[in-house]
Amino acid sequence: METLFQLADQLAGSFRPAAQRSHSLFINEIPADLGLGANRECLAHVIGGMLQTVLNHSSHATIRMSAHRQNEMTVFCMKGVSSFALSGPELAQTSQLACCLGGNLYLSGSPGNNLHFSFCYPNARNRQD
Repeated sequence: METLFQLADQLAGSFRPAAQRSHSLFINEIPADLGLGANRECLAHVIGGMLQTVLNHSSHATIRMSAHRQNEMTVFCMKGVSSFALSGPELAQTSQLACCLGGNLYLSGSPGNNLHFSFCYPNARNRQD
């Protein structure tokens, strides 16, 4: 069974050429045994959209990906983002996909001070559609 670590690692790998062009680096700190908790394809689109947004608006960044379970939710977070604009079509589409999973995107911190870009979503077995 695929884990969130594996999915995030695969997605970050697909963005490696863009990350190198912007002199940025992704570090995967997600626990290796943390399950996906939701539909893989939807998660891939949301996390991929988050990665794309960060790379489109960052340079020289070390971005740490982490995740954990909190009650009935999974929290996926990118920390160490130096600055990026929370706008544009890729973010709007990513936000809509997050809502389809019953989740939300969050931004905390302030530009230049290690922004945290997070995606919280309910574990699949807890969703009531």
